[in-house]
Amino acid sequence: MTLLSDISERMRIDIASGRLALGERVTIDDLAVRYGASHMPVREALRRLTGEGLIAMEPGRGARIRHVDRDFMANLFDTRVALEGTLSRAAARLCTDAEIAELTTIEEERKRLVEKRDFAGALLLNRQFHALIHRMGHNPQAAELIERTWVLIVALWHHYGYGQDRFAGVASDHLNLVRALKAHDSDAAAILTSAHVTKTKFDLLEQMEAETPRVVKPARSRA
Repeated sequence: MTLLSDISERMRIDIASGRLALGERVTIDDLAVRYGASHMPVREALRRLTGEGLIAMEPGRGARIRHVDRDFMANLFDTRVALEGTLSRAAARLCTDAEIAELTTIEEERKRLVEKRDFAGALLLNRQFHALIHRMGHNPQAAELIERTWVLIVALWHHYGYGQDRFAGVASDHLNLVRALKAHDSDAAAILTSAHVTKTKFDLLEQMEAETPRVVKPARSRA
């Protein structure tokens, strides 16, 4: 891994974990100290993450971790609904028994972590679950567009916490999605995925508006 890639990835991890907060102003000097690097690779990392939508450059004012408001979040999830539905439809046609078995294993481990209240770990496995479905859809361009939004979504979950009542719904959604994929039912897979992503959107928007008195914070953070 090059120094530029290392700094870019460490910044993504810090944004996702909340160590670099959404909306926080950052300077090249501070980041250079933080990551033990010179200004040049830090500047290039900022340019890269600006292209990914994680950093907002403000003329004359420097850089800021992207601020996510209600409209941005709604638009982000509406885009994901369309892309993930398309990939799930393709995945149902193309998936193998081995891929279904791997998907099932990931989901079982995710539920085990939820039972242990390791919500940060469960969130990472949730990402793996969906990323595998995206790969099964054999559309790397669409999968890449979705992957770019994961850091912001994980950052939002870390910021607002995880609603305790959400996990049972996620388990049910995942179970039925695996069933649809295993049956090679493209229509069902697309419908279930679109509904699952839409429910996630409404859950996060509700917590953003309420400033989240009803959430359970992660037992421990995992980058």
